[in-house]
Amino acid sequence: MLATAGDDLVLDDTSALGPIDPQIQIRDPQTGQVSIVPTQAILEGFDNAKTDIKADPDVLGVYLPLLNKLDLALFEICKNANKLAESLVTEWLKNYLLKDEADPATRAKEVTEYLSKHKDRLSHGRPITLGTIRDVLKIKHVVDLSSGDPGLRDLIGELWAEVEWFVENSGTSKFFENAYGVGFRRMFQQIQQVGFQFPFPIPQPPQAPPPHPAPTPPAAPPPGAPPNA
Repeated sequence: MLATAGDDLVLDDTSALGPIDPQIQIRDPQTGQVSIVPTQAILEGFDNAKTDIKADPDVLGVYLPLLNKLDLALFEICKNANKLAESLVTEWLKNYLLKDEADPATRAKEVTEYLSKHKDRLSHGRPITLGTIRDVLKIKHVVDLSSGDPGLRDLIGELWAEVEWFVENSGTSKFFENAYGVGFRRMFQQIQQVGFQFPFPIPQPPQAPPPHPAPTPPAAPPPGAPPNA
C-alpha cells in the first residue's frame, strides 16, 4: 500500500509488490488457536454458505458448526477493512503514481481493483512482479534497477540486507528511520521456550540399607553330652 503512494516504483527482477487485501486474526473459540485469514475469503465463504443453504436447506447442519465460530461483527469488520484499503490506495494512485495519466481517477480504480482481488491470485503471498506491473497494469513510472544504475541497485540491496539482519536478530517487529538519523522501532515480546523430555524421571528417596540379622546363638548340647573342650 505504501508503494502506491510514491511518485515512482523502484524495482528489479527479484522485486515484487504484494496485494492490498487486508488480513485479520481469528481465534477459534473452542481450541484457542489463532490463524491469519484474508477478509475477502471470510466474506466469500459466508456468501457461499448463504447461497448453498438457500438452494438446499438440508446443508444447514453442515454449515452451522462453522458459522457458530464466527461473530456477526466480524463480517462488518471485514467489509470496513476492505473499503479502507481500497479507498486509500485509489486516492494515493490518483495523486502520485498515476497522476500523469490521461484519466488518473479511472486508472486508479482499475489498478486498485487488480491489487485488491484475493480471489484472482488465490494466495496473499503470490507476488506481483515487475513484468506484471509494466505489461498488465501498464504503470509508466517504474525504475528498473536490473537495467539501470548498478551502484543504486547495490546500495538498495545492501540496505535491505542490513534491515533484514537487524529485524531478525534484535526482536524488532517494525523499524522506521528518517534522513536525520532519527529512528523508531517497535519490539515484540520474545517468549523463551524450554524443552522437556517426557516422561520425567521421578527421583526416588535413598533407600536405607537392610538391617544386619542378629547372630544365631549356638545350639545347646544334648543332656549328658560332655562339654566342649
